[in-house]
Amino acid sequence: MESEQQWAQVNFGNCQFGDKRRTKCMVQVAEQVAANPSASLSTQHEKWGDSKAAYRLLDREKVTFEAVARPHWELTRRKARGRCLVIGGTT
Repeated sequence: MESEQQWAQVNFGNCQFGDKRRTKCMVQVAEQVAANPSASLSTQHEKWGDSKAAYRLLDREKVTFEAVARPHWELTRRKARGRCLVIGGTT
């Protein structure tokens, strides 16, 4: 089983936000979210500065839902090999 850090790197390490530092921050945010997925964003981070960095990242114009999700979608598509049913929800 892979760690939260490995999972975050694999799923979000290829995000394209126009700045490598933003991608690195996205991986860190994803790692924190994976470690405690039922908590709110502000309580998933140990330090206020980390929460603030997450909110700043998510407020950037280039950090869209599609830009964050695309690497994960591409990874899923590669792993699926062939036909599969993908069901998604946004609730």
